[in-house]
Amino acid sequence: MADCCSTGEGGDMRDKDTLEAVSLSAKYTDIRIEATRCEYEAKIDAVEKQLEVALAGIASKFESTNELREAMRDQASRTISRTEVMDLLRPMESDIRELRESKAQLAGVASQDSVNDAQRDATFGKWVSFIATLLSIAGLLVALFLKGD
Repeated sequence: MADCCSTGEGGDMRDKDTLEAVSLSAKYTDIRIEATRCEYEAKIDAVEKQLEVALAGIASKFESTNELREAMRDQASRTISRTEVMDLLRPMESDIRELRESKAQLAGVASQDSVNDAQRDATFGKWVSFIATLLSIAGLLVALFLKGD
């Protein structure tokens, strides 16, 4: 029985076919490796482009956030807090009350109605200053938001 690896005519033909099959298989493998490499390079390029776009978006968000922080820091340095306003108003209210009482004493006896009127006027003054403070804060916030757009 003839061995498949024999050196006869049939063996030479089989060796050629085997070598040709191996050569074709190697070419096919090389082609597949190159196609896979190209495919992955395209995917990597797409991911890198997406990453660049995302980073640019994040950078612009941080830029606008930094502008907002700076505006808020500027506003905080220029405005007076409610506590500071109330601390400034307390002595004035006390002075106003004393002046009204002394005026009432000069004019005669201060009636309970005049004391109530003075307290109501002082309360009204507090509310007016509180509303003015709120309006100024609202104006600053509107200006900040319009600046951001």
